[in-house]
Amino acid sequence: EINHDDYAKLGYKIQWTGYAAMEKGARLVRADVLGDVLVVIDNNAYLTTISTASGAARWATIADERLASFVGVLRSGRRLIVCSNYQAMFLDIETGTLQDKQRFERVVSTRPIMIGPYLVFGTRGGEVMAHLMINGFRAWGYALNGPIEADPVQMEDDAAFVSESGDVIVL
Repeated sequence: EINHDDYAKLGYKIQWTGYAAMEKGARLVRADVLGDVLVVIDNNAYLTTISTASGAARWATIADERLASFVGVLRSGRRLIVCSNYQAMFLDIETGTLQDKQRFERVVSTRPIMIGPYLVFGTRGGEVMAHLMINGFRAWGYALNGPIEADPVQMEDDAAFVSESGDVIVL
């Protein structure tokens, strides 16, 4: 039960309630706010886009295989870039239509950072890897000591990564 008066005392009120397309028993594993949409993904790889203005579901699709591990969702203009640990799917933001699918050369373990035409990730093998979105190939990599599990920090056009052994790199 929601006590609306308690929220009002703090200066808050519920604007809307939205619902993701999910099978019974599924659980949400990601939620990313990307401008005017909230993108949610459940453990069965169902992806739903929800309007941040109204809470209405815009569209839903199965984003990948059920066992995929999603590391992040980005937005680039009219495209959603949905990244699992082994590939990026490029979807039209308005319709959910798959525009492109690109496999990564390495298994990635962090949320991606987009810098220019690159998706930059950390890997369990200890590499900071740049994936070139134009052609789907690994552009470059930089090795750190130890796996990279912590999500990177983006500072304008720079990205900072840290490995589990304590190496820090700012690109």
